[in-house]
Amino acid sequence: MSKYIPLFSLVLASSVSAQNTDTDLNPATGIASCSALNCTNDASDSSGVCAPEPEDGRVKGVGVVPDVFNISDAAISYTLIDGAPWGNTVDQPGYDFSTRSLYAGADSSTDLSSQPPGCALLLQYQGQTFPQYEDNPANTTSCPQSFAGVQDNTCLDTFVETVRGFEYDNSTDLPRCQALARYVQYNLTEGYCHFYGTLISVSGGAISGPDARTDQAHPAGDGDDVCQPVLPQRYGLHEVVSAEQILHSNASVAGTADANMGGRAGYTPVVSVLYKDEDDQEPDVQFLCMQAYTSSGGQLPVSSLRVKQDGNSASGIEASFLKAGVALLSSLAFVM
Repeated sequence: MSKYIPLFSLVLASSVSAQNTDTDLNPATGIASCSALNCTNDASDSSGVCAPEPEDGRVKGVGVVPDVFNISDAAISYTLIDGAPWGNTVDQPGYDFSTRSLYAGADSSTDLSSQPPGCALLLQYQGQTFPQYEDNPANTTSCPQSFAGVQDNTCLDTFVETVRGFEYDNSTDLPRCQALARYVQYNLTEGYCHFYGTLISVSGGAISGPDARTDQAHPAGDGDDVCQPVLPQRYGLHEVVSAEQILHSNASVAGTADANMGGRAGYTPVVSVLYKDEDDQEPDVQFLCMQAYTSSGGQLPVSSLRVKQDGNSASGIEASFLKAGVALLSSLAFVM
């Protein structure tokens, strides 16, 4: 697995409404890093998510996908950010954490709270990203066979059925999207597409509807002249959902041959669930397998917060990705 991902030409796909077809169920849209933006921030400001990566220091990650779907007449983009906040805890030696957050981008004139309900589910495996088994994965939102299923997105179709089995009770203590996340996680406990279900965690947040956040987020820093990581760049960002990633700072643990862990360098499945109204029982569902990259478009460290600290553990994990991937895809070929 290459430790650096060359900057690719960003494919500005046209906006699509999430329909249950193979193309729209899991579109292959290009994922951009901060280097694809036409604006820059003060190079001396090392605190922003798009700050130049240090030679040997903590690094953040960003993945931007423009106009992934429409809600009514509003086009929505996604921005995935890794590393804000991050840190470690004194009473848990041997572990670091890095927060992975999803933001929805929309035109500043769009009131997302007045739109029909829409949810985003952010999935993790073993408290991290899902492991990327492919040696040279495409820099797109297309999900690998290990997650989608070998034959005609079989696993994704099963996931859609699970989502559509959810019935929201307005009397519940949880908002719709958090209740949906809890329901989906419970129904995945027996397993999902050859992943251990009990190792999958699901977090949910509102993209639109009455629970959506209306305040604008500024992950790159405050100020009208600050370059925010969103495409198109006229869009404003709204935080949707966040989840902590637990990292083994001990390389001897993170780099074991059977780790089968994605760390910060794997992919994050994001499931968009779009309802036509409050009572819709067959929402449109779309899957995007997103990744976050360094500000220059490179791969994030696997199991640490720093750029170079992870050199030894990264090679161990990459080897385990390939080893586990061969076994997993072989089993899929027989079972699916």
